[in-house]
Amino acid sequence: MLTIELNNLLQEQAFQQEDPEERYLIDSTNWEQYEKLLNRIGDAAGYRITYLDGVLEIMSPSRRHESRKTRIGDLLLIYFLEEDIEYFPFGSTTLRKEERRGGTEADEAYCIGTDKEFPDLVIEVIVTSGSINKLELYRRLNVKEVWFWQTIDLRFTIARRDSGRICGKLRLRTNRKQRIAART
Repeated sequence: MLTIELNNLLQEQAFQQEDPEERYLIDSTNWEQYEKLLNRIGDAAGYRITYLDGVLEIMSPSRRHESRKTRIGDLLLIYFLEEDIEYFPFGSTTLRKEERRGGTEADEAYCIGTDKEFPDLVIEVIVTSGSINKLELYRRLNVKEVWFWQTIDLRFTIARRDSGRICGKLRLRTNRKQRIAART
């Protein structure tokens, strides 16, 4: 068992070196600088910009990151179509509110039922750690539900619309030997 886990870890580290995800954090950034950077980069592929309380993150997602977010989005699309649920995809549209001191580009985002200014559901794939607190950022943007995919886990976080407090979490393990759903 330990040998299998160590081999899996070594394979993941080797793949990380072949397919790196680069992340840069810059402190003491103001909203104006954030807006200028967004305008300068525009829709240039390859970068995601996040801002929270004066901290700016510039991330270049890896191929693995993009593959995972697309697969989760594809599964969700199939579910919406099969269940005849009206949905409005945001993709990675920049979401921001200056008065809330936050902005980001989700991996995937959706309004469900009706189109709105901000999505009901956001999907975030986490390949490397050390990022801005995305859950806090989405709370400030009034996003009701956030799904985090990290290595072998899919974690759902549901926030109450009125208070933004987390009212439930569900974690699904995707490891073949540990396929369980754990509530936290």
